[in-house]
Amino acid sequence: MKLNIQLIRHSLTIATENHIYCGSTDLTLNEKGKYLLQKYKAENKYRNDDVIYTSNMIRVKQTANIIYPNKKIIINNNLNEMDFGDYELHTYNYLIKNDSSYKAWIEDTTGDISCNNGESINSFINRINGAYSEIFAQLCNNHIDIATIISHGGTIGYFLNQYIKFDNMFKMIPDPGLGYICTFDFDGNIRLLNYTKIK
Repeated sequence: MKLNIQLIRHSLTIATENHIYCGSTDLTLNEKGKYLLQKYKAENKYRNDDVIYTSNMIRVKQTANIIYPNKKIIINNNLNEMDFGDYELHTYNYLIKNDSSYKAWIEDTTGDISCNNGESINSFINRINGAYSEIFAQLCNNHIDIATIISHGGTIGYFLNQYIKFDNMFKMIPDPGLGYICTFDFDGNIRLLNYTKIK
């Protein structure tokens, strides 16, 4: 079944603006983040979808409630951002100077090394793949072919990069409050047919 999915990244938080690792820490949107969503909404950047999935994080639910104030959201915890463990709420510059394990993690090409007390990239990808498969199966079972999924930069970037294969996954992470319109084919397996950026 072909599915037309709008993927949106949550808007700005204090961590997003200051390039701070924030995965499992449940931060709220800041005022600039709320303003940005209202601006984008006024510019008609978002579709008027009826089926809205989100992660369980406050910043994502706030994003959904600003864009879709009268819509029921369906929460899937496995859409949550990567758990950065001991690296949470620290910057690259702090960690590279103060935590010897951090260098090994960022230089790992296997995806098997976990953040201290957090996730590995491979375990994170397996988790989010399960979330997308579960959501797509629910949509197909209910004969729904259009939906919005609001989540996180890593959740979107690592998922799409499996199909688009940029040399740098970070190229796939949308700006806060923006994202992609994607067409997938789903029959138990996921195939990305096309995508366009929300600009």
